[in-house]
Amino acid sequence: MRIPGIVIAAPSSGSGKTLITMALMKALKQRDFFVRGFKCGPDYIDPMFHREILRIPSKNLDTFFVDEKMLRSLYTDTIGETLMTSKLSSSYGGGTVNAWRGAPERGTTSDKPIAVVEGVMGLYDGIGITDEASTYEVAKALRIPVILVIDAKGMSRSVVAEIAGFLRYDKEGLIKGVILNRTSEKVFNLVKPIIESELNIYALGYFKQNKELTIKSRHLGLILPNEVENLRQKISQASASLEKTVDIDNIIRIANTAERLPDHHLMIESMVKQGMKKPVIAVARDKAFSFIYEDNLKILREAGADIRFFSPLRDYSLPEGTSGIVLYGGYPELYLQELSSNGSMLESIRNAIFDGMPTLAECGGYMYLHEKVYDQHDRGYEMCGVVKGSCRDTGKLSHFGYVTVMEKEPRFLPKETVMRAHEFHHYNSTANDTACIIQKEGSDESWEGVMSGPGSFVGFPHFFYASNPEFAYHFLKESIKYAENKRL
Repeated sequence: MRIPGIVIAAPSSGSGKTLITMALMKALKQRDFFVRGFKCGPDYIDPMFHREILRIPSKNLDTFFVDEKMLRSLYTDTIGETLMTSKLSSSYGGGTVNAWRGAPERGTTSDKPIAVVEGVMGLYDGIGITDEASTYEVAKALRIPVILVIDAKGMSRSVVAEIAGFLRYDKEGLIKGVILNRTSEKVFNLVKPIIESELNIYALGYFKQNKELTIKSRHLGLILPNEVENLRQKISQASASLEKTVDIDNIIRIANTAERLPDHHLMIESMVKQGMKKPVIAVARDKAFSFIYEDNLKILREAGADIRFFSPLRDYSLPEGTSGIVLYGGYPELYLQELSSNGSMLESIRNAIFDGMPTLAECGGYMYLHEKVYDQHDRGYEMCGVVKGSCRDTGKLSHFGYVTVMEKEPRFLPKETVMRAHEFHHYNSTANDTACIIQKEGSDESWEGVMSGPGSFVGFPHFFYASNPEFAYHFLKESIKYAENKRL
């Protein structure tokens, strides 16, 4: 399978790649491309911004969570799924783009597929001082060309030296072009011929500094899309600016050099036997709980879940017929008053869990299950009361980074296997349990954590189910068992 694709990378965080990625996505959509977005690494927020532009989910690509074969499966499966849904078949660059799991029916749409992958941190930054789980490792595994976004403010010829250094480490020859951010037309025109003649890559254009287009950050990353005033207008402005100063046509040509990938099927076992009713899995999704990997939802669905989204902020009870609850992370600490005031939802969740309903909770979802969560002014707010303890802000990141999680007594996972996850949270709990050994990747640091029962698994780690699908299978089996017992 071969799909045109491009990786937007940078020397470091804060170089402007998120804004330029969004502007490029918008520009490609306006040129009648069917754009599919991806984000390298364990990032929830940037994919939300992608979704605002594309109106379809953006997905994560991470070589710590999964091996190269699974990474390619997740990538090509997503593209093929899009093509199948759209009944899209397009001649592109002399070859017909085939859908994953078979060629699609021919449709009348003129859309052309293209993947835009936003990098994480610096291009070569991975675990510790290695390039493991870096943007470069993802690009190398998927054979996608890279465009570097260089923050060139205050530089002229020095930018050539910086690019040259990045090219020296590019053993696969993936870097094909650069965009200079926060610079002027005059400086760009001076350095463009030097870049192209000395470094043999394309100087694709420049992006002027515009403080009005800046997106603010908070302790866990960018603020959320719903918090950005006039977000769509800002993206449209950025896209219009990009069209004027960046060679979009050449970016498309570069994207079309992406190599053909071997076909790997994403095989997910269904837990639902023929004639059996699918278990209703209630997944919290609103502005307080939004840190969700789309591929986690995909695995749950393909394994047989009937996913029903609900809002702990707005709704008064779990969806009808719920037989399993999933509480992902987010920013519940910003909405403690609203969450605490919704006593009906708190009671609905509390009663369901005390009744034995299988439950998964991660980070913010885990905090929500506590008796109380305290804000930065040490005001306590009543929560679900399932976990007998409270959470407070430590003022710093706790256990930040990639981790592996192994159960002491196997329930969700086969014996001596792990789930790959990551942690990033300021809050900590007075009730952290000891069901699992959590090992920080790239160090000797480990600790105990997670509260676990036959059907429940709650704690601070954020899990990526594709790293060990048995985790999702066990949860669904327990949810099916719960539903069957309720019907007896």
